[in-house]
Amino acid sequence: MDVSGIGYVTHVYTESRAQTAVCVGARDMTETKIGTVTHYYSHLHVAGVAITDGELHSGDTIHVKGHTSDFEQKVESMEIDNEAVKVAKTGDQIGLMVIEHARENDTVYVVT
Repeated sequence: MDVSGIGYVTHVYTESRAQTAVCVGARDMTETKIGTVTHYYSHLHVAGVAITDGELHSGDTIHVKGHTSDFEQKVESMEIDNEAVKVAKTGDQIGLMVIEHARENDTVYVVT
């Protein structure tokens, strides 16, 4: 098991509605809230996500966190109204292919 990316949260900052967590460990990472899961389509492995803060780009790394969900992945496929898009902006409702089960009200963070 590779644990090189495991860290711990030292501070959580709240600015307007966005939350930023600063993680310290082998790799320093910053997570900024980008949206919330509104639905999960299990037969497609797709999460419906409401983008509430900022922009999400193809290739970004995201962290999905909830009561029982907790995983990171690279954004490889996202759609708006069944059209593939490279960028999603505040107010967009997107379909996002995910590697694990996401649940309604899970928070989606972009990792930088």
